[in-house]
Amino acid sequence: HQLFLVMRGIRRHQATYAQSSPKSPLTSYHLLVLFDFIDLRYSHVDTLMLRTAVSFAFYGMLRVSEYTSSHCHSFDPESTLMSTDVHIYDGVVHIFIKKSKTDPFKIGSTIRLARTFSRSCPVSCFHQFSTSRPSLSSRLSSAPLFSFSDGSFLTRSRLSTILRECFHDCSLSTHSFRVGGASAAASAGISDAQIQILGRW
Repeated sequence: HQLFLVMRGIRRHQATYAQSSPKSPLTSYHLLVLFDFIDLRYSHVDTLMLRTAVSFAFYGMLRVSEYTSSHCHSFDPESTLMSTDVHIYDGVVHIFIKKSKTDPFKIGSTIRLARTFSRSCPVSCFHQFSTSRPSLSSRLSSAPLFSFSDGSFLTRSRLSTILRECFHDCSLSTHSFRVGGASAAASAGISDAQIQILGRW
């Protein structure tokens, strides 16, 4: 398995394999369009949940596996973002990522998101979402953070479907949130080195 990973790394470095089509960054404008689309399609509680998920993904530069469940009706508590993994301290959202692609020893890392004073502000989105679901505020829920009102969980597939229905653009994917967050950070004057740290590259 290790040899396979080394060989794959060499092929990628030498670009001797077929590259997948590049994904476009999802911008802050796209985020607001997506908010409007979600508002029209989902119930109030599900709207608040989805707004929080996409806001976290964008501003936190999260990988989709770090905030969605692997299946719509089952999840792995060792890797899934749970309700108890997210808290607000002094107006800052703290997201504890238990497991990720660049964390082979499962040490975990904490992502901190401050207020942006915009409609897509991750702090405001999470505050509205948490107050709409008492289980989040009491920290008694043992379910994934991003769950629909029918009991199903947010998955990569479900989020991809929402993006396709909203934008009808094959160049946008769940990875576009991460790319878009990095692009927005660069536009704000944050250095490449700082973006690499923030995005855990």
